[in-house]
Amino acid sequence: FYIKEQDPEQASTLGWLPLTSLIIYIITYNLGIGPLPWTLAGELLPPHVKGITSSIATAFCWGQAFLITKFFKSLLTAITAAGCYWFFS
Repeated sequence: FYIKEQDPEQASTLGWLPLTSLIIYIITYNLGIGPLPWTLAGELLPPHVKGITSSIATAFCWGQAFLITKFFKSLLTAITAAGCYWFFS
């Protein structure tokens, strides 16, 4: 977004960048932090608390997703699209 705002001609040559970035994000998320809360809950906690901790982890993840979705538009107007994506990265 920053390059698109500053130099639209150069941005037209970078059509491959968004897809490549998305693929890298999906791979690293699935290998790292994505399954981590559920893996740790299953390995570290006793059986009688696994249900509640899995519920808390799921609620926390979905709560964070809700907050990001709710405040994305406000953040977008406050710090522009380039700043917003840098902030989340």
